[in-house]
Amino acid sequence: MRSKGRRIVFGLALMTAALQLAGQDLDYVKGCVNELASPGMHGRSVVNEGDQKASAFLAEEFQKIGLKPFGTTYFQEYPITINTFPGKIRFSVDHHPLKPGRDFLISSNSQGISGTFDLVWATNVRSDSVLKALSGMNGNAFLVASDQLNYLKEMASIPFKGIIFLNKNKMSWRISNGKSLSKWIAIDASEASFPENSKQITLSFENHFVEKYTSRNVIGYIQGKSCPDTFLVFTAHYDHLGRMGKNTYFPGAHDNASGTAMMADLARHFTLPENQPDCSMAFMAFSGEEAGLLGSEYYAGHPLFPLDKIRFLINLDLVSTGSDGIMVINGEDFKKEFQLLVDLNQEKSLVKEVNKRGTSNNSDHYPFYRRGVPCFFIHTLGEYSEYHTVDDKPERLPFSAYNEFFTLLTLFVQNLE
Repeated sequence: MRSKGRRIVFGLALMTAALQLAGQDLDYVKGCVNELASPGMHGRSVVNEGDQKASAFLAEEFQKIGLKPFGTTYFQEYPITINTFPGKIRFSVDHHPLKPGRDFLISSNSQGISGTFDLVWATNVRSDSVLKALSGMNGNAFLVASDQLNYLKEMASIPFKGIIFLNKNKMSWRISNGKSLSKWIAIDASEASFPENSKQITLSFENHFVEKYTSRNVIGYIQGKSCPDTFLVFTAHYDHLGRMGKNTYFPGAHDNASGTAMMADLARHFTLPENQPDCSMAFMAFSGEEAGLLGSEYYAGHPLFPLDKIRFLINLDLVSTGSDGIMVINGEDFKKEFQLLVDLNQEKSLVKEVNKRGTSNNSDHYPFYRRGVPCFFIHTLGEYSEYHTVDDKPERLPFSAYNEFFTLLTLFVQNLE
């Protein structure tokens, strides 16, 4: 009995050591997330060149890790056109000030404005009645509507300054509609913070429409031992939403500093001599995802090696949870590879569930998928709900199944035929 007990303890120690080896360093991952989501990165978008700072940090990490560049640099540059709000933003309702990012969000396609404007309330009125009432107005008013109503297309021909949608839920921002400017101002406002039956708003902000801004992807690789011309690829977008005003930035810890940091951790793992893969491995950190998959679309149209040399691509986005398992986008398309994930997970008892969905165009795998590259987009499932908010902060990330998920990915690479 004593000998059997010692064997069990020794076996558990080996399993623990193996798990620690696979999930190399969660402290490293948290450190990367802290850096990428810090105020000095300005939300990793165009304002204050936050994406340039983030990409410089990642290039330095790639060099430390030992990844090789394709050519003389890790960077792949391309142009972005996007609307921004870099300066001060003031918004008050009947002299009651609201806070940007928490009480209200400005639609990214809005032009700058300054002044005091009347409010027309239409939260419980049919849209056709509102349109009729507005048709005779002088155009110096904002419509206040419930967030369920869709006025924007209908009101294109009506003279007015803008529209305020009252939102009962936590608000999330997006910048993908900021590639062009609208003729009206659209604002998403918290219903709880917006005084009921108020009469006027005072609104002041400037926009800066940036044309042909130079952004850049960050790309490195490990040369394979026996099949250097065949690639396994990990991707993640490092950009986020940037700033909305001088004092408000969106940290983007879960989305997607987490995926970027995990990709770097995987690179660290596979650069170790004992883990060097037979195929080459490329690691691609894209910018411009939040503006419409711009970085990955540019890369897929201007690849640094032929796309048909990619055996498989895994895109990591939103990976700081895991208590409820993982979701595999394209799992229904690539059944053999999905089944490999399922079998490995069951064999090693790693994440809670390996779930699947069909095709989706909502992350950086999609430009590759459209061109015939076999790929997954994987995100974790669990207890964290911050998305595109000012509260997506590093200290709130649970990383509840990081090591298990990491281990599953390394096993997948090792067993992929």
